[in-house]
Amino acid sequence: MKQIINKLLHRVKVNSLEKKGNVQDRILAYRPWNEVKTILLFWVAEPGTENTVARNLLQQLKKAQLKVDSLCFVMKGAEMLQTDDTVYVQNEDLGFGGKIQNNRLLDVLDVQYDMLIDLSQSSNSMMDYILRNSQAMCKIGMKKEGFEADIIIDGANTSEDFAQKLLPVLSSLKSYRVS
Repeated sequence: MKQIINKLLHRVKVNSLEKKGNVQDRILAYRPWNEVKTILLFWVAEPGTENTVARNLLQQLKKAQLKVDSLCFVMKGAEMLQTDDTVYVQNEDLGFGGKIQNNRLLDVLDVQYDMLIDLSQSSNSMMDYILRNSQAMCKIGMKKEGFEADIIIDGANTSEDFAQKLLPVLSSLKSYRVS
């Protein structure tokens, strides 16, 4: 019974978040790869996965002398060691009325990163909210329902596939700015 009530309460919160919408205006700009300085890496921790793709990509980007912040959506049942260099988000961070109760998440969403790289393959209301409301100037991800990316890496069906195809695409970016 308790589980049913929790699911109903969560559904009410999700409905409130979806009605909220809150898509903020942002500057849309593509920069050449050699001019990119800040990146937000968004990934999902699922039960039973090692998340090696996110860790490897994070290391590669940091080796390239980039300031990389990491944002992880933790699925129910996934076990994560909390670290200071990653902001962790869960469905429990959603309050009534669609209010986000994770101040670290709100801070990250307000930063104007040069680029957001989305490694997630699936979507839910909380993840959609994060991706819609990030102030990143360029959002890159694989094709999936609900993700309005500025650049979509076509033909990538897994995070591993996406990570392999990402760096060649990034190295070929030219400047572009929408006012």
